[in-house]
Amino acid sequence: MSTRDNIIETADTLLRKNGYNDFSYKDISEIVGIKTASIHYHFPAKTDLGIAIIQAHADRLQQDTAKLRSRPPLERLERFIQYYYKLSGAGQVCVVGAFASDLGAVDENIRLKLNDFMQQTANWVREILEDGQADGTFHLNIAAQDKAVLIITNLMGLAQIARVGYLATFEQIKSQIINEIRK
Repeated sequence: MSTRDNIIETADTLLRKNGYNDFSYKDISEIVGIKTASIHYHFPAKTDLGIAIIQAHADRLQQDTAKLRSRPPLERLERFIQYYYKLSGAGQVCVVGAFASDLGAVDENIRLKLNDFMQQTANWVREILEDGQADGTFHLNIAAQDKAVLIITNLMGLAQIARVGYLATFEQIKSQIINEIRK
């Protein structure tokens, strides 16, 4: 892994565990084992690092969607839900939730990039739901885009409350999400 990628991965972990305002280049330098000047070389400002973190998530989402595109809709939805389960088990939140808690303190460029990523995520879930409707796997009582947002916000909220001890309900919520759209 390159130094740049290591910085992004470390910052991402700190962000999703502590929030944007609760980590510094010094924290990253201690974990990675480099000087803060090296971090500034790759990311002159924390905004640059924040944008790189979001871009890394967008790139992974794009890779995952391409890899899973031929899989059945139910499997794709379960994989999406599993991502939030893993976050919850690690005491982390998704990148959107992590930035959202400090949204008033982040640069406009981060907000724009975050909005683009959220739209990309919602579009993917919407496509899964539409594919499921087309093949008869899913039956929605509202528009696929609206249902996608409901699913995402439920999972984001679940990751948040798992941090205070409600991880045991994750399987129940997953079952509820899937059962509701399979009726």
